[in-house]
Amino acid sequence: MTDDSLLDLLHGALKDEEESPLVSAVVVLVLERIDRSRHAEWIGILSDEHRGYADRRSTELGILAGLTSESIPMLIVRDSLGEWSDWLQLKVAESVRTSDVLDFLSREGRTKRIRRIASESLRTA
Repeated sequence: MTDDSLLDLLHGALKDEEESPLVSAVVVLVLERIDRSRHAEWIGILSDEHRGYADRRSTELGILAGLTSESIPMLIVRDSLGEWSDWLQLKVAESVRTSDVLDFLSREGRTKRIRRIASESLRTA
């Protein structure tokens, strides 16, 4: 079986699952592993009550992809950093290699851990 067919099986099984918190947790994990074009399909199986968190993670994954590909300008980073979750700030500190972004995050990141990891990443960028 291919990864896509396994994902399709999982998707089908989750649509019938009654434990909404379980479905939500699995969907959020899957979002990190699939193409963004499929995010709506996966988020769509969640109840309205559990959809907000997955929607936010999907948006954050788009921001992370934009920063990784350097298609998001530094001005946007400066203006929106305060709105980013700790998860997104940490992922950016760990995976982005743009010096300006890492320098800003090393000074303005929300937690000491985020600032430290951004500083360490900046040294190797």
